[in-house]
Amino acid sequence: MHADRASRFDAPPPPSALLRQAMQEGLVPLTADAATKSRRELFVGNTPANTTERGLADHLNAALRAAGFCTAPGAPVISCRVSAAYAFVELRSVQETDNCLSLTGLPFLGGALKIGRPTKYDGPRTVASSWARVAQTIDAASLAERKSNFAVRRPRLHHDPPAIDATCARRRAGAGLAPLDSASTPCAVAEK
Repeated sequence: MHADRASRFDAPPPPSALLRQAMQEGLVPLTADAATKSRRELFVGNTPANTTERGLADHLNAALRAAGFCTAPGAPVISCRVSAAYAFVELRSVQETDNCLSLTGLPFLGGALKIGRPTKYDGPRTVASSWARVAQTIDAASLAERKSNFAVRRPRLHHDPPAIDATCARRRAGAGLAPLDSASTPCAVAEK
């Protein structure tokens, strides 16, 4: 070989390979294929009147991440259209759409979302679970701890029983304290 000629191994990888690697690493958003749009769209029913597109998308993204249903880094919900009592969401991949079907029953703003295929869907049927079953297999406290800015909150009155949640129980157990019951005082163990 001549010194002024580079070998074929000195050439940079083709742009398509670089783009694919960047997408896998989450550096570039995945592009949704127009041919699979009907398989990547879901109907979301039982949405409260004060539902916003951003709020619903953020909530679904957080639930998909908590359940381990994401196939790549980043937000799986790429678009959301909200109407009076329902919404349509589009996800970036068919696999994440199939996974999202298992979030039916997900608590949202005081109700439970009903997630399914739109009536115009004519693709393959997908067997899905429910949020109740998914929540048993994940640390549901990680989603519950993420207090959404969109959640409806009721002020705690002085005569309400204290809230005892999984995080409180873990902190008390880690500090070597006895578990609380509903008649005890609220969790006062500081986080470390």
